[in-house]
Amino acid sequence: MKNNKDNNRKQTRLLNKTTVALLAAGAAGAVYVLSPSLTALEKKISDTNSPEVSLTYLQELERINPDDPMIPYLKAKLLYEKGNYNEVMDLLAPEIKEDPDHSALDTFILYLKTRVAMSDSIDNKSKEQVITEVKAELDALVNRNFSPEQIHEIVNICYQISDANRAYDYIIKIEEPDYKTLNETYSLALQSGHYGKALEIRKSLFLNNETEEGYKELFKLYVEAFDKNLFASFLKEYDGKFKDDINFIKAEIDTANKLGLFDESAVLLETLCQKEPTYENLMKLVETSVSKQDLDKAKDVLEKLYASDEHQDHKPEIARKLHDVYTWQSDIENSQRLSLELLNFDPTKEELEQGIAESSALADMEKMGIFYDASFEKGLVAEDDYDDFVDVMEKAYGSEKALSAVDSLLEKSPKNEVLLGHKLRLTSYVQDYPQVVKAYESLRTVRVPTSQEALYAANAYVMLGEDKKALTALTSVKNWNEENDDYMIMVSSLAWSCDDDSIGRYSQNILLDRNSSDANTYQLLNSIGPIDENNLDKLIAYYEKKKDFAIASELLTYSNEKGNYDLMQKLVKVVEKNDPASFRSNAVLSYRAVLSMHERDYKQAKGIYEKMLKNDSSNIEAIEGLCNLALLNGDKKEADSLYKKYRSKFITNPNAWQIAASLASELGYGNEAKAWYEQYLSTVSEPSAVDLLSYASVLEDLGYTDKSYKLRRFVVETKTKDLLSLDDNNVTLASIISTFVSKDKGEAVLRKELESTQSQALVSQFISTLIDRNDIKSAIYFRKRSSLAQYALSDSQELLLAVRTKDKAKIKDLLERGVGIKEPERYDALEKLTKRLEAYQLAKRTVGVSPDKSVNNSLRSQMAADNNSMSRSLMAVYNSQPKWGLHSYTVSYHAPYSLGQLSLATVYQRSKAPDDMAIDKLKSEKRIIGSISYETEKHDYALTADLADGAADPRYGVKLDYLFRFDERYSVSFAGALNQHSTLSHMMTVLGKDNYAQMSVGANPWGREYFVFTSRYHKYKTRYDENLGTGYDLEAMAMTPVFNSDPTVYGYVAGLYQNNNLSDDPLNKTNKLNGSLDNENINSLGSDSYISKQYKHLALGFTTNHGEPGVPGPSVPSPRFMFDAFTGYNFTEKKMDAGISAGVGVSLFKAQDELFLMSSLQTADRQGNKSVVITVGYSMVF
Repeated sequence: MKNNKDNNRKQTRLLNKTTVALLAAGAAGAVYVLSPSLTALEKKISDTNSPEVSLTYLQELERINPDDPMIPYLKAKLLYEKGNYNEVMDLLAPEIKEDPDHSALDTFILYLKTRVAMSDSIDNKSKEQVITEVKAELDALVNRNFSPEQIHEIVNICYQISDANRAYDYIIKIEEPDYKTLNETYSLALQSGHYGKALEIRKSLFLNNETEEGYKELFKLYVEAFDKNLFASFLKEYDGKFKDDINFIKAEIDTANKLGLFDESAVLLETLCQKEPTYENLMKLVETSVSKQDLDKAKDVLEKLYASDEHQDHKPEIARKLHDVYTWQSDIENSQRLSLELLNFDPTKEELEQGIAESSALADMEKMGIFYDASFEKGLVAEDDYDDFVDVMEKAYGSEKALSAVDSLLEKSPKNEVLLGHKLRLTSYVQDYPQVVKAYESLRTVRVPTSQEALYAANAYVMLGEDKKALTALTSVKNWNEENDDYMIMVSSLAWSCDDDSIGRYSQNILLDRNSSDANTYQLLNSIGPIDENNLDKLIAYYEKKKDFAIASELLTYSNEKGNYDLMQKLVKVVEKNDPASFRSNAVLSYRAVLSMHERDYKQAKGIYEKMLKNDSSNIEAIEGLCNLALLNGDKKEADSLYKKYRSKFITNPNAWQIAASLASELGYGNEAKAWYEQYLSTVSEPSAVDLLSYASVLEDLGYTDKSYKLRRFVVETKTKDLLSLDDNNVTLASIISTFVSKDKGEAVLRKELESTQSQALVSQFISTLIDRNDIKSAIYFRKRSSLAQYALSDSQELLLAVRTKDKAKIKDLLERGVGIKEPERYDALEKLTKRLEAYQLAKRTVGVSPDKSVNNSLRSQMAADNNSMSRSLMAVYNSQPKWGLHSYTVSYHAPYSLGQLSLATVYQRSKAPDDMAIDKLKSEKRIIGSISYETEKHDYALTADLADGAADPRYGVKLDYLFRFDERYSVSFAGALNQHSTLSHMMTVLGKDNYAQMSVGANPWGREYFVFTSRYHKYKTRYDENLGTGYDLEAMAMTPVFNSDPTVYGYVAGLYQNNNLSDDPLNKTNKLNGSLDNENINSLGSDSYISKQYKHLALGFTTNHGEPGVPGPSVPSPRFMFDAFTGYNFTEKKMDAGISAGVGVSLFKAQDELFLMSSLQTADRQGNKSVVITVGYSMVF
């Protein structure tokens, strides 16, 4: 163990060391001199308060009685009190070792106290380990017998180690504790959670001394212990002086409630109410009864309270509570009674709603009105209750008051759809049509009205003379076509009066689908559209239900027009069954005669016609039928007789003029037929194709061939639909197909007809159909088939096939001698012969002059693509690169010629000296650039001369370009150039030149993506012809469209690799210009001032445009714009860069001119510097 000097140092001493030493020496001397007896020494020890003195006496006592076992304990105790814990442990250790059973309890207790006191300073053990060992020793001792003093010592040890549980375990071993011990036991019981013991002690203390503070502490402990059984037992057993005390009973109730002893609390509460029947106590009794679901008791108490005059101030609260109890008991009548009485106590919204609900349950509309009226007066009617409110107000007080209430509510909520709906209905009831319309218009702004609301509005609109708005109201309803027949009839009637054919047809078809007998037959037949297979059976069923012959008449007319004799037969039988009178009338007899004619029962047909004449001697159908029967039987004499007999009736009946013309033609009365036709056609606004063709035949027979031809051509061009419905007897199928432009159906008809019949017209039309849908392979295949090869095609068709098959010889031949070839077809043919300029000039001569709009539109589209290359233009451009201080002014002229294009440009350029130079200014440069190209279908050649005179020697540049097209999607180009202008750097731009050879490959393999790869070999020189070095670069780009519509959007990726070998040759002339030769302080310029050794860059970007600003000859309308953006990585500089370009061009004079502005910004150019270029220009095409 450690030395206890530190512990000794900490003890507070009443005497200093010197004094103590003198006292001890004096005491020892006195002892030695006086030599007291053992008894005297023990008495001296007990009387002294000084540990040092007591220790001196003990040492003398030990000398006298060395075998006394108590002396070491007492010495250890005195040393403990002095704080000499190490000495205590040294003194007690042998004793503890010799007493493993700890029979000397005082010694062992002192030993444990010392261990606790030294827990921070015992070698090789933490405080926690020491405490744990002490707790284990205490647990081992707990069952031993101890004196009260020993127990208190052990409890103190437990206090020192903060162990209330073990302290409690020991202190309860004291059998007859005094008051102080009892309080200490109570405290430890609480700390250790032994509430039962604590309660037992507290209860004992209270019963021994019954005070208000005592029972409050006791009840508080019961709550903390939360042992309801113990408190219930107390309630049963207690019979002390507080038993009838009101405050005590209240405390009992409060504690019982906290412990969940609600039954006991209720009993106590009843006792309290008997002793103190106050309003508060009685209401608590009510609450308790309600919580116990003893509603009868709660009701009894509340009814007595409500009937009593003592509690007038609390009557509203009592009434509300009693109302609740009635409600819980489902006593609706009493609940309503209380709700009515609550009207006198400023009821809340919820109470009014309860009254409404109760009255509703009792079907008491009058009381509902009272509650709703009260809610309305207080402004408490909720939006969710508007429907019920208005309904009740209307039933209880009438529409006028309900409408007034609705108007009041609308002042606060003018857009409330429920209120607007009710206002619409109520104003309709009171026939205030302007207000109906106003309410409807307001409702429409909030939601779609219902069908009933639409009917209210429609009725109001009709009464105000606005049928169109009424129709709109009805058809604005969602799914209005699913409404009942009455609704649909109103819609159809309004559609009829408003001449709305679309809605009329739709609504009438709905009525027809429903087979509604209430529909108006006339309107239905005139609204549903033409009779067809879709509505045929519906109309028959409708006729059978309604038995209106107008329907049957329409159906019979349809069957006759379609030549559907089976249907006609069916209809005649239906009429016979449903309407015998109509069956015998001329209206049906005419169809019965047609059926007989179809069945070749001419005798029966003649009998029917004669019967018709008997019914009506002027019946034209009967006269025509008898004449046709005579002609059919070859009896022209009878036919002639009938014609002459009834000619006078024909003259007076315009409906007979057509029949008279046909009969006259058949009988050979050509002039009469012509007169009849002209008389008939003069009265018809839309004559049929058959009538016109018949008239043309009469004219041709009379020798009017030119007029006949024009008339037939007119029919072919304007009566396509009529022609398609004709039989082959009237006009051949070839004529119909050749005049009727069809797609799949037309081609199917042609193919089917060609299987059995072949003709020039059929073959021509069939080939045209294939060409129109761009099926050239099929057209060529069928054109070369032996069965079709014998038929000639039109020159226009032959030219189209020649262009598609690239047969130049045939194209040339057809352009020279072909007839009927339209200008757009010639344009394509001339371009195929590489006569682009001739084609362009043809279009310019034709557009706006040709009366054919389709020709004009086609040529405009074709010209737009060639505007840039095929038009003459003049352009002026200003270009600025602020970073370099470079400004240029360019005027250029471009023009096509018969073999290609030519251009001429002049440039004036001024620039400050590059940053590497010592001088500030350079001489301005003047350039002239001329180029000419020769273009063929496969090859393009271009020669360019570029002459410049500027800061150094003049530059005479020349370049030759060659382009070869493998086909429309692949090409390769080559270029060779000497002394060319270069923009690689500022130095190269003003004092350098480039000699290079180039090859480029372009590919558009799938018609969308475009790829280009370019390689170049360079030899760079200064303008003084000094060698700068050689190099090569590789460039690749892939582009794909994102949106093909206008404006187009393309995405692209581009990469560039450039590698140069710089020359070490001195640049004497350049350095002389710079002043480096004459001044050693000026750095000499080298090849690296012009070009860099390497440049590697990869970019990803997109571009979008509408036309091409800055390119003369616009292909799209003004304004035109472009925007390009990319981001990339400069591998040489090892950093990201980005760039944007934008341009816009507008036409100033609505002609082919353009004022344009373009700008580009790059964060890092090839030298790693920011680059900005601004371009402004104006171009004009003439």
